[in-house]
Amino acid sequence: MSKNRFNTHPAAFLERIRKVGAGIAFALAFTFAAYAQETTIKILAVNDLHSAVQNMPRLAYIVDSIRAIYPEAILLTAGDNRTGNPVNDMYAEPNLPMIDMMNAIGFNMSTMGNHECDAGVEWFVNTVNKSHFPFVVANVYPADSLGLHIQPFRLWEQQGVRIGVLGLIQTNASGIPDCHPAKVRGIRFTDPFAEADRYSWLRDQCDVYIGLTHMGLDRDTMLAELHPEFDLLVCGHSHDLVPGAVHNGVMISQSKRWARWLNEIDLTVRDGKVVDRKCKTIDVYAATGVDGKVQAMLEKYSDNPMLNRVVAQAITPFGNTEELGSMMADAIRDKFDADVSIVNAGGVRFPDKPAGDITAYDVYSLDPFSNDLMIAEMTGEQIEEALCQIPTLDEYGAAFVSGISYEIAQDKRDARKYTAKIKDATGKRLNMQKTYRVIVNSYVASVTPIFAEMDLENTFTTSADALIEYLEKEKTVDYQGVKRVEQKLSHR
Repeated sequence: MSKNRFNTHPAAFLERIRKVGAGIAFALAFTFAAYAQETTIKILAVNDLHSAVQNMPRLAYIVDSIRAIYPEAILLTAGDNRTGNPVNDMYAEPNLPMIDMMNAIGFNMSTMGNHECDAGVEWFVNTVNKSHFPFVVANVYPADSLGLHIQPFRLWEQQGVRIGVLGLIQTNASGIPDCHPAKVRGIRFTDPFAEADRYSWLRDQCDVYIGLTHMGLDRDTMLAELHPEFDLLVCGHSHDLVPGAVHNGVMISQSKRWARWLNEIDLTVRDGKVVDRKCKTIDVYAATGVDGKVQAMLEKYSDNPMLNRVVAQAITPFGNTEELGSMMADAIRDKFDADVSIVNAGGVRFPDKPAGDITAYDVYSLDPFSNDLMIAEMTGEQIEEALCQIPTLDEYGAAFVSGISYEIAQDKRDARKYTAKIKDATGKRLNMQKTYRVIVNSYVASVTPIFAEMDLENTFTTSADALIEYLEKEKTVDYQGVKRVEQKLSHR
């Protein structure tokens, strides 16, 4: 019998082979596992909360339930956290109720929305300072004197994954967001698309690249078209429900408004790249419970006798925004004995209202902007020009009026052009050369070009306060069927 070439007993040789093989198998398995290791980053996304304090306890309950399983879930909001509920907006320290609730829920980040400064930029500074989370927006450059501490982006590592978030806000033809120009004085805004170009280097610094934007679905779709390097856009402004649509390889999330919906997004990361994305929309109203701490906050802040007092009765329901806008226009014209009043359609913040009690809470919800009323002396020709300019600036359409009625036509060939025919209170054609006393809110006066030519008188009375005074005087109102504006396409 020949000598064993390894000088080893056959049984020992086989055992050695087994151990070596096991070692190789383990090493290969470890190498493969390291190579193929996947991590899931969970994003919870809302937008346009608009002071919806009544929904925050349910939102908190859902977020807590998810974080009980996924403690590192990231909660983002795409701006417009305030404006829409007087419990928050009319609080002595504006926006404090929302910030307290958002801090309690554990928001991780917000971008800036066009309504963030509705109470004045100084109160937005206060909001940012009291938030336990950062505000991220790249195309905002505040004056140093404001002390507004916002950041263009955030980079951090979580679960072994590098995450980057770039914030952006929309700007309009005036170079600012859709807001009262005086409310953002001291802040310079730049084009959001130019800033996305400028910060494109962030893509190389992170495994997950997120845009946190308040620009509207059309602009976000354009952003995805121009910048496919984003993995995810968490969006706001247009109040759409977008449950994770993918455009040009970029996932887009928007969850309507008021914390009515929550998008739960899973990003699967392998070898520094997002290899899979999933999104599901959660119905916040279907929550089976509320968060006790946030519910207690809601009850504390809602206990406001000033807001809960009844100021009038609606004999019939308000069926549309024109009926509500007509009441608002009547109120401000009555307050200052004007000939004509104009209310922008975007200033009417809910679409209908049932018959019954009208409370101060209702009024401040309908008209939450705290805009002063301005008086102008205008010819009929100037009034006509104002009514034609307003719908080019207000996506909600033609303005509502008192003291006149009018027909407005949009040019079929040029959607930016309008013509108007105005009748006075007697139904006759308005005298184009006569001068009239006209009252508008300060937002309309600030953004409508024709008012820039005029010497306006500030009444230092808000339109909401004028409406409350009007309702308390009238005691009952009935605007069912009121129609003063006829809109149509031009057939020229």
